[in-house]
Amino acid sequence: SGTVNSIANLAVNKDGSSRIKVFPVEILLNESDKNLLPGLTVSCRIIIDQIPDVLYIPLDALRVEGDVHYVYKKSGAGFDRVEIETGQNNTDYVVVVDGLKEGDEIALIDPFEVEAEGGGAGDDITANS
Repeated sequence: SGTVNSIANLAVNKDGSSRIKVFPVEILLNESDKNLLPGLTVSCRIIIDQIPDVLYIPLDALRVEGDVHYVYKKSGAGFDRVEIETGQNNTDYVVVVDGLKEGDEIALIDPFEVEAEGGGAGDDITANS
């Protein structure tokens, strides 16, 4: 682990042939490691916050109409639209404050659109905490 010391103001090309841009970051490590040598480049995720003991779902499962957030929760052989209250989110997941409980199964896509197109109800997942 370590502390972010600096973040570049401008993005640079990832390498000579890539159009991918990156922002160089300098990290001050808390402990040394013999495998880390000066000038090495690494890819990493920087944790800026952790939220313990929360229920969360993939953003793909969340539906929004105006100020209303909802999901399609599995009910018997079908799905019911269930309004939920959401909290913090990142690029992949959103915290569910109210409206679901751990173990509820929800659809990742709108099951009614899939059925209208002649397909099955789509993939479903289980809410995690």
